[in-house]
Amino acid sequence: MNIFSIRRLTGAAMLWLLCSVSLATAQGITIIQNLDRTGVPYESTAVLDVSLSWPGPASEYLFDRPPQLPLERLKVAQISSTISSTGTGPSEVTTRKIRFTLKPTSSGLGRIDPATFGYLHLADSVTGSVSTQALTISIAEPIRVAKRKAAVLASRAQLALTAAVVLALIGGLYLFVRSRNRRPQMVVQSPAEDFLEAVGSLRQSTAGDLRRFQTGLYRLLVTFLSSQYQLNLAGLSTKEILDLLEFTSMTEQQRDKIAGWMWRATREKFSPLAPAPGETIRLEAEIREFFQTEMMTIR
Repeated sequence: MNIFSIRRLTGAAMLWLLCSVSLATAQGITIIQNLDRTGVPYESTAVLDVSLSWPGPASEYLFDRPPQLPLERLKVAQISSTISSTGTGPSEVTTRKIRFTLKPTSSGLGRIDPATFGYLHLADSVTGSVSTQALTISIAEPIRVAKRKAAVLASRAQLALTAAVVLALIGGLYLFVRSRNRRPQMVVQSPAEDFLEAVGSLRQSTAGDLRRFQTGLYRLLVTFLSSQYQLNLAGLSTKEILDLLEFTSMTEQQRDKIAGWMWRATREKFSPLAPAPGETIRLEAEIREFFQTEMMTIR
């Protein structure tokens, strides 16, 4: 593998891309890292974007799941991944962006050590890896308790004034509410409840056709995971989606169950074999029982 070439941004661009490094490999993959700031308040967060670009379609390379970042005085609060392509044919370029939201754990000089991203070149089954460069970020001291108390005291006058206005309006508001029929409150369903409702509708619309049911089930599972865990899963493969689930609050048993349904849906929606009678109903019952017992309590 050739030695990586490093390009450091200077001048006015550094004000916007505070810490960005670009590296290239012999396989044609370019890695760019961008830290959105050089200093961060203890109570805030910083964002590290790592972009992997290569000539050709998204299917040119298969990447391992995002690595654990070696961090000092920081921790990963959230991770997301997107993939996009520009151009067509010989001019097509694909970019995969992994975004790490970093939260300070102590004040001082935070450090982000190099992280390695492994890949497989599908055309010739050649494996390789690309790595980021080490970065540092200054972390401010936490806001002192005394300052917080001073801020609370300073706001009490405004709070008292606001409370007086609110109390003056309570009487009128109470009479207004009583003078009208109370409207029923809208029930906000959880992502798991929305999923179960959609599964029931899917089974009815597919009329027991297991292949059509599996195709719709895969889409519903992706929608549930995106909504439940605030993940951007657009354009990701099944393996990439399941890799991201390791960063959620799901247990290993829950992840395995979801993974089993997704892999099965991927296989069986193209299977030429006819399914066993009643298989769609049995599968729906299995899914419904799991979500009602395992997923309803997750928020």
